[in-house]
Amino acid sequence: MLNLDRLLANLPKGILRNVTIQFPDPWFKKKHAKRRMVNRQLVETVVSHLAETGKIFVQTDIEFLADEMFELFRENENLKEVEINENPFPVKTEREKAVEEKDLPVYRRIFEKMVNC
Repeated sequence: MLNLDRLLANLPKGILRNVTIQFPDPWFKKKHAKRRMVNRQLVETVVSHLAETGKIFVQTDIEFLADEMFELFRENENLKEVEINENPFPVKTEREKAVEEKDLPVYRRIFEKMVNC
């Protein structure tokens, strides 16, 4: 996370079209919130390097973490939210398979960068 901006700076502008953030945070306790991967800095970094109409796919099985992450993306005025029920990609993560086999919910969203941002 600390070097993400430097890593992305070397990519050609507008080449980043899809970003996936899947089941990112094992830090459930409030005192560990500062360690969570999805924070304002990550959102700003990804959005600033994302191509116009580029998409960010986010999913987790922890409802309060989903609420927190989705709200951070909603706060960015360059993104629009798309509600989805299924993973749009053909391959599921191991965590996703395990959660679905137990009939537990997976919270998913796509955030799309709007044109001319």
